[in-house]
Amino acid sequence: MSAVPDRVIRVSVAALIVVLSACASPSPAAAPTAARTTATEPNCTGAVDPTGTFDTPVKLPAGEGAIRVTLFVGTHTHGDLIRPDRVTFAQHAGVVRELRAALPDPAKSLFLGNGDDLSATLCGRPTGGRHVVDAFNAGGLDADTYGFNEVASDVSRLEPAQIRQLVAASRYTWVSANVLELDHSDVFAKAQGARRWIVKDLRGIRVGLTGLIVPNPAPGFLPPTYGRDLAVIDPVEAMREVVPLMRRDGAQLIVVLSHMDGDTMERVAREVAGIDAIVGSHIGFTSMSKVVGNTILADGHDNMHQIAEVDLFVRDGRVVERAFSLNAVRPSSGKQADVAAILESYLATR
Repeated sequence: MSAVPDRVIRVSVAALIVVLSACASPSPAAAPTAARTTATEPNCTGAVDPTGTFDTPVKLPAGEGAIRVTLFVGTHTHGDLIRPDRVTFAQHAGVVRELRAALPDPAKSLFLGNGDDLSATLCGRPTGGRHVVDAFNAGGLDADTYGFNEVASDVSRLEPAQIRQLVAASRYTWVSANVLELDHSDVFAKAQGARRWIVKDLRGIRVGLTGLIVPNPAPGFLPPTYGRDLAVIDPVEAMREVVPLMRRDGAQLIVVLSHMDGDTMERVAREVAGIDAIVGSHIGFTSMSKVVGNTILADGHDNMHQIAEVDLFVRDGRVVERAFSLNAVRPSSGKQADVAAILESYLATR
């Protein structure tokens, strides 16, 4: 494995917030209702951090004879798909679409979420979480994983039965190695389409995708769903089980969609062999990249501030080089029109 130049891996941390508030929607979430609503001005209260809106241009290694696989990483939106500064998921998806189109082979790329995405409202308007699924479907997301908005009903105001319905409505796949049905028989919401892992064939490069959540996000916080509606097992235990199964299914690369803190990400990278990338985190307000052994850990700023780009250079089915860059999402960024129309439709009086 070639050494990774310091200039390729950049770490920029605006702030490190590993508390429940980092993963809770800052706006009060009303329970979904079918009743007609009174005309009111939308109240969009998603987090805005100007220090997180910057780019770090990609600096690619030579990678001679290697195949480039690109991962565009990061949702972690808390369901707040329209921020007070009018940055929306339409811009977020638009930036990803432009970046993919500029690649030498766009088919060798994936758009990946990292959980904490579902919520019952958009700008105070009740949606039952469908605004997220509809926007992500249109935006071309390839896979997402469970964060605390998905497993803790007191965060998202969505009950497990509603989460199952939203999983069923998703055209992308929800993946998790360690969020299981209560009897541990399989991934939570398997009957609705979730999977412990999937393998995507990117024109000859087979990429295995799974997901992990940190079991306890903050001292004293234990979601009431644990042991009642679902089970969460240790991430290392989960990965030791699923990595061989992913290899059996033909995965050449192993990528984890992460809703974990930094220490847990590093523990998984150290203690489980064969993981190529752990992307995304539970950490709020940060962008980072770090290599632990042969595994790159990477994330962009959450709440639609940045998209992390992770490039893996593959030769003979193995990663031989890596690169990392950040792509800012700004009010001036181009919107994906169909995503914008979906979001506007949920703000219309019903």
